[in-house]
Amino acid sequence: MELLLLLAKETLRFCVGLYGFCVVVFVVKVLSEGLEGLVNWIGNNIFGNRSSDSLRK
Repeated sequence: MELLLLLAKETLRFCVGLYGFCVVVFVVKVLSEGLEGLVNWIGNNIFGNRSSDSLRK
């Protein structure tokens, strides 16, 4: 009985840790994509949607 209780506790700890890791990865992904979109939006507003070739000339 104690072995099952120990196994249940360790399994729960593993699952909670894995869930926490997934939440952190999701938050980092959302933040990075949000920042990338913000940078693209600012760049498009400043440069007026010009292509990169016209910026080099």
